[in-house]
Amino acid sequence: MRAIQVKQAGGSFELVEIPTPTPDSGQVLIKVIACGICGGDELCRSGMFPGMTYPRIPGHEAVGVITALGDQVGAAWAVGQRVGVGWHAGRCDNSEACEHCRRGNFFVCTKATGTGLTLHGGLAEYMVADQTALVAIPDTLDFIQAAGLLCAGLTVFNAIRLSSIRPGDTLAVSGIGGLGHLALQFGRKFGYRVVAISSSSAKRSDCLNKFGAHIFIDTTTEDVPARLAELRPKLILGTSVDAKSITDLTPTWPSNAQLLILSEPPTVVLEIPYIPLLFNRNAIAGFTAGTAADAEDALRAAELVGVMVDTETYPLERAEEAFSTIREARYRRVVVL
Repeated sequence: MRAIQVKQAGGSFELVEIPTPTPDSGQVLIKVIACGICGGDELCRSGMFPGMTYPRIPGHEAVGVITALGDQVGAAWAVGQRVGVGWHAGRCDNSEACEHCRRGNFFVCTKATGTGLTLHGGLAEYMVADQTALVAIPDTLDFIQAAGLLCAGLTVFNAIRLSSIRPGDTLAVSGIGGLGHLALQFGRKFGYRVVAISSSSAKRSDCLNKFGAHIFIDTTTEDVPARLAELRPKLILGTSVDAKSITDLTPTWPSNAQLLILSEPPTVVLEIPYIPLLFNRNAIAGFTAGTAADAEDALRAAELVGVMVDTETYPLERAEEAFSTIREARYRRVVVL
């Protein structure tokens, strides 16, 4: 089969021909139809993720069709079924459950940490996946849309629904790219006053007229901390962050507000003003993706309320181009096989 490999830390996406994998007892073989390109794939290229080994096939937004089953795969999965695999690569089965899985915290199971990181991902014509990582794709949902939702859509959907924000509250979204354009849509559809925060004035029209934002804050011309203190969002999603923006986004008003960091800052150290957190009971936290069941919830919700992924598509042989220019993309990029 054709596949994209990163052969060493710091390497690029290279197109290779390798043997098609065979599923183990609890795995399925998937013919990949589409796979999203994500900023999180940088962890595969850089080798920053703990325990990385090479060569590695990246891609954690894969969708396709099951073509073979291992002998221990349950009745929930069948040949020909439409499925996806996201960041969460699976979990322990009941007989070998780790402490996290015993308590229902499947997302932090140490057995399979990340698709395309500790296990091969979906930038290939075929991939194997553990049955506990499989996401059922609705027959009515387009494969490209599903791929675009499996990481970015799931992350913002889960971040919103697991927070304390309620309909009528204000939701602020900083960084209007792959995650941000979906967060605006989910926020509007779920009944929040939605604030878009961006350094790109060219995205103002999309935010207000296409993605559902009520208010647009241009970081190049406006005082972000002052505007947020005026608007008092209950939840702030930092989808594209650096050290300065974290400081600017830190909630300073008394409201039990929360800032969730959803992407990797370009530095491992952040300077955070703690007095506004301490005396106002505000909080800053990190948040990523979710389990396969969470992903099914996100896909179903997106389809029900009409959240649409704005995509650019590429063939497999242009995966390196799709990733290396990802910062220039307006929203999402999906490799179609």
